[in-house]
Amino acid sequence: MNLGAEKTSRPPRVLVAFDGKCVLCNGWVRWLAARDPEGRLLFAPLQGRTVERLREAKLPIPDDLRGVVVVEPRGRVLVGAAAVVRLLAYLPWPWRALAVLATLPPSPLQLLYDWVARNRYRWFGTTSQLCELIPPHIRSRLLD
Repeated sequence: MNLGAEKTSRPPRVLVAFDGKCVLCNGWVRWLAARDPEGRLLFAPLQGRTVERLREAKLPIPDDLRGVVVVEPRGRVLVGAAAVVRLLAYLPWPWRALAVLATLPPSPLQLLYDWVARNRYRWFGTTSQLCELIPPHIRSRLLD
């Protein structure tokens, strides 16, 4: 999988791996895609073949489904709160301004992220199929 710049002048693409059965996570993908007019973000469920291949290639992607994972073009991997904050930097104004959260100590943000991750199924539910809530216009950016 090549996330780097293509032969056109298109900016490098970034992979967002997410729990494909989590309603909150599917919503996060829809929210990100709606705010990514350049189409820089690609999406893949953590349960899918794309992420499996990345793990086989020894990228440090956790096996659990708790974390949103960002894989940047040069192979940098961010997980959890750090991934969410980094994704904001890829979006246009005003969302990009929220990337300033990266300057905060990581512990409080990660604690909040972990709390939501632990409770997301109970609060938001799950779907019966992977990426069931991803609409057709976003599916072209879904790698699995």
